[in-house]
Amino acid sequence: MGRLQADGGRALGSSDGIGYTLYYATNFIFTGLAVAVAYHAGLFNIGAEGQAYIGGLGVGLVCLGLGHWPFWAVLPLAVLAGALGGAAWALIPAWLQARRGSHVVITTIMFNFIASAVMTYLLVTC
Repeated sequence: MGRLQADGGRALGSSDGIGYTLYYATNFIFTGLAVAVAYHAGLFNIGAEGQAYIGGLGVGLVCLGLGHWPFWAVLPLAVLAGALGGAAWALIPAWLQARRGSHVVITTIMFNFIASAVMTYLLVTC
């Protein structure tokens, strides 16, 4: 099985295991933090998964488009693109709730599905 099974498959049994655990858990940690910030403000954000997808798309596009630039210049632009992409994706359900009175949980769950479909489409066709 290679390196993943070298330590018996334990997540915290070696430095490789800890590295893999942190690598795979990072997205979940930041998505959970985004939900916690919204909840602390009195909102229930169930659309963090879709926002993370679209934010990641923004980061990927900036990194692919500016790949010849130095890392120190691309990093802040990539972070900004990720934040703006996720915020833009959250803006639509927020507007629907504020102006049309739609239920934010229902719209954000639907937007999670739409973001997943958009990412699947882009990964398969582009």
